[in-house]
Amino acid sequence: MNKIKIILVTLVLTFGLSIQSNSKTVPDSFADLAERLMPSVVNISTTQTVVTNTNPFPFQFPPGSPFEDMFKEFGAPQERKSAALGSGFIIDEKGIVVTNNHVIQDAEDIVVRVNGAKEFKAKVLGADPLMDIAVLQLETDEKFTPVAFGDSDKARIGDWVIAIGNPFGLGGTVTSGIISARNRSIGLSRYEDFIQTDASINSGNSGGPLFDMSGDVIGINTAILGRNGSIGIGFSIPSNSAKIIIDQLIEFGETKRGWLGVRIQDVTQEIADVEKLDKPRGALVASVAENSPSDKAGIKAGDIILEFNGVKINQMKELPTIVAKTKVGTTVKVKVWRNKKELIKNVLLGRLETSDDFKVSEKQSESPKDFIDKALVEAENSPDDEGWPGMPDAEHSFDGHKGLKSRKPEERADKVQQFIEAGKDLNAAGYCSTSVDNYFVWNTNGLESSDSTTSAFIDGIFRTDTSSGSSHRGANSLEEIDSEAAGLEAFNLSHDSQNPEDIDPGKYEVVLGPEAVSTILIFLGVYGFNAKSKIEGTSPIQLNSQQFDEKLTLIDDPFRDKSLGFKIDASGSPKKTLEVVKDGVPKSFFHTRRTSKELNEENTFHEIFGWGDSFGGIGTNIYLNPGNSTKEEMISEVKKGIYINEFWYCRVLDPITQVVTGLNRNGSFLIENGKLTKPVGRLRFTQSFISSLGVGNIISIGSESRFADSEFGEGILNVPMLHLKEFNFTGGVSG
Repeated sequence: MNKIKIILVTLVLTFGLSIQSNSKTVPDSFADLAERLMPSVVNISTTQTVVTNTNPFPFQFPPGSPFEDMFKEFGAPQERKSAALGSGFIIDEKGIVVTNNHVIQDAEDIVVRVNGAKEFKAKVLGADPLMDIAVLQLETDEKFTPVAFGDSDKARIGDWVIAIGNPFGLGGTVTSGIISARNRSIGLSRYEDFIQTDASINSGNSGGPLFDMSGDVIGINTAILGRNGSIGIGFSIPSNSAKIIIDQLIEFGETKRGWLGVRIQDVTQEIADVEKLDKPRGALVASVAENSPSDKAGIKAGDIILEFNGVKINQMKELPTIVAKTKVGTTVKVKVWRNKKELIKNVLLGRLETSDDFKVSEKQSESPKDFIDKALVEAENSPDDEGWPGMPDAEHSFDGHKGLKSRKPEERADKVQQFIEAGKDLNAAGYCSTSVDNYFVWNTNGLESSDSTTSAFIDGIFRTDTSSGSSHRGANSLEEIDSEAAGLEAFNLSHDSQNPEDIDPGKYEVVLGPEAVSTILIFLGVYGFNAKSKIEGTSPIQLNSQQFDEKLTLIDDPFRDKSLGFKIDASGSPKKTLEVVKDGVPKSFFHTRRTSKELNEENTFHEIFGWGDSFGGIGTNIYLNPGNSTKEEMISEVKKGIYINEFWYCRVLDPITQVVTGLNRNGSFLIENGKLTKPVGRLRFTQSFISSLGVGNIISIGSESRFADSEFGEGILNVPMLHLKEFNFTGGVSG
């Protein structure tokens, strides 16, 4: 402990001495510098015509809601003029101005105000969306005071800088700070080596200059971290990177970037180990574009680029920037690592903007060939996977393909209209989706497997100022969906739950709608019956033990009439009907080929599409055996309890006990003496989903089942209502 204290003291003293020794570089004031530079910084305003669709509803949908996407198409298109503000700076006495591309993009008119006084129209000389730079020419013969570019490579972390710009339209604003970091990447573009600064940068500062203490521009202010304004983390394009692009835009009106013709990825520790590289460094070549400079030079997928034109590549992200800066037509030496040794390749650099690779990347995503090449590189450079069970054989092949048809937008719109017209005098919205899904699997063992399925879903909501009610329906075809019944259900829930009242937390008898039941079973499926959770020691499920009420029987059956799921799993193997819970006794986990091998248990074929076996096995055709009680009968049996239509915002607190916390929504009512007496406000529950279905806690099960949604997606579970003896509510929304 004494040694630690001594070290800490030494560090403090060293820091203090460092500050003292460099205190002479801290300016007493920025006034002189700001006064000199202000005439060269400009305010930019733009206008453009924007066409929008009006929202016919007086409320906003949550971000990411299917309603939000749907109603973008509703309402009459309207044109309006939109204005935008930004900053820039003059780099030539003839009135050449530098700014961000996003400041002037799609602008119909550009007006530049100089020194807070005179205004000039401007035209675009050239723009580069990839680095977010634009160059303007002021339409005047006047002479202006330019600023010069500095050497951003010499800028050090801790150096003082000032930003001048037009935040929120307040022109001539000066802020100061230091360089906080260099070579930052924040995911805006492929060419990123931002300077990070804590000088205050806000909306409107975009395109403005970041000056060093000599008054030279070392960065172009481009982005901030924080939605509502500066939080001391701003990002600037380094001047050394920007100047190359600016010079090209002035001379040619476009950019001319160097091009290798490779797709690259990071070199991980695992890859470095496999390739016997001393440490993770360089850029791994995932694929090489045909007839590209790299292809002609003999660079291959699987090579690791260590140096480009004498510059060492420490991280993958460095390579695109260095290549782009290099003059087109230059022959450069590229050092690669192949078969555990260094090779030198001479590459005649091409031009990115005229390459087929660039043109294709602008129009479409990764090609199948690139995808396969990348996968092969990853496979070749990955460590041996001892848990991989191998591929299924051809004897498992299954062809479930059948003639299926897609549906027209008009047909979906009719269903939504029926939903909305089922209610009255309330705000309403709905959406309807249909899909035809095909899945094909081929492997080198000769397996050729396929299946196809259709599905249709309708989801809608009615709202008042104090309540909402939703309803969902799913089926194989649109004809099977009773949208009027769904709409009437949602309307009644919303209408009857107006002005909800708070009730005391505690344990209540509950009647749960199918959506609430679906949420419970999804959690049990993902965190309980998933065999991967058993391997990881987090599953609460105990096979062949009376863990649930004897009334509970769960089956995963893809062959059941009107089933929505595929009859093959992601490996291409045909599924089987699986007894998950029989009379309250768990009988099986959901297995993939990997988990079945690891646990030496029979595969249940529950590898899910899009995830491979990384997520474990998930049941997608779950059916809860119905009982013989109607909704009315369930409610009539409750002396005091709560009807819950739907759960939402559910999160696992303890996977071992399946304790989950969440809220109710879209229709909850107090039940007293067998009747719904009043709407109930928002409640938080904290409840083990295992014990909620435990021995003696299921009073009755509904006689009708249907495909039910949950907050995690459209319904794949076919379930009835449940009447439970006890469910634990712990407080209000914040409780």
